[in-house]
Amino acid sequence: PDDYLIDLGSGDGRISIRAATRFGTRGVGVDLDDRLVRMALADARNQGVADKVVFETRNLFGTDISRATVVTTYLLQSINVQLRPLLFEQLKPGTRIVSHDFDFADWAADQKITIDVPGKPYGPPRSDIMLWVVPANVTGVWQWSLPGSAVYELRLEQIFQVPVGAAMVRGQPLRLTDARVKGDEVTFT
Repeated sequence: PDDYLIDLGSGDGRISIRAATRFGTRGVGVDLDDRLVRMALADARNQGVADKVVFETRNLFGTDISRATVVTTYLLQSINVQLRPLLFEQLKPGTRIVSHDFDFADWAADQKITIDVPGKPYGPPRSDIMLWVVPANVTGVWQWSLPGSAVYELRLEQIFQVPVGAAMVRGQPLRLTDARVKGDEVTFT
């Protein structure tokens, strides 16, 4: 109930409506098709969640998504890739992004599950559901010390949620492995 969901390309609104009825989630769905938006608004009223979710006819690229704690998409990969800069520009680290069937190309999902969908009207009878957690930007030079120890230095660049770089202590290189960024949390060995 504390989440704010923005569904980009919301279609008939089923994701936002389900989140509202099942979890009490608030949010907004946007779609270009006014007919689908009207259907979603009617269904939200019928399901008793019109006070929790709204639907708007608009271009998703002109939508302010900064309020979202969760973003959902069911868009072609090419649209997701075009959307990616907007996601990084507007969303806070830790915001979750969930996509059905289509990924963000070279931005690998943090988690992926495949579910059987026997009556799926197109393609194979299964769907991939993918999760990304917006990573903080950790690019730069980081220094720290532990009580009674030398100063450690970490120089990082970042490819989405994967930082790459080098670590040093007392001018000597250290091996850096298993580096990841999840939201505003950085882990490495």
